Amino acid sequence: MESYCTDTTSEYPNEERTSLKREVHSLLEDAGTEDWDGEGALALAPETVDLAQKLIDEFPPHIDRPDVNATPHGEVDFDWVIDRNVMLTVSVGPSKEIAFAGLFQGTRLNGCETWNGTLPQFVNYCFDRLREAQNL
Repeated sequence: MESYCTDTTSEYPNEERTSLKREVHSLLEDAGTEDWDGEGALALAPETVDLAQKLIDEFPPHIDRPDVNATPHGEVDFDWVIDRNVMLTVSVGPSKEIAFAGLFQGTRLNGCETWNGTLPQFVNYCFDRLREAQNL
């Protein structure tokens, strides 16, 4: 049985959060310098990694672990792919905005909102749609 925190913002298994945060931090090794991809990519800033780690604390308990990647734009992407019809990407970058893009059985949702310490309401809606697709 998995161990969960009693804090309602931390119902995602603690070991998963810790592991995911370590994975995000390790992106600095590969993407922490300019042109890390040999094609002019922006360096991933430690501040962006810190913000991405704070974002992990806001992930709802009902979603699977995402894939994590650095982008050429100096952002951290969290990707959930259920199948070719259901996917969600949530990104955070140096602008301190949360960007999201999802595909849910033909419905496309996307946007960008300023980070204020909690997940934007529309991102929570996307997570609800993702959970529904996971349970089908």
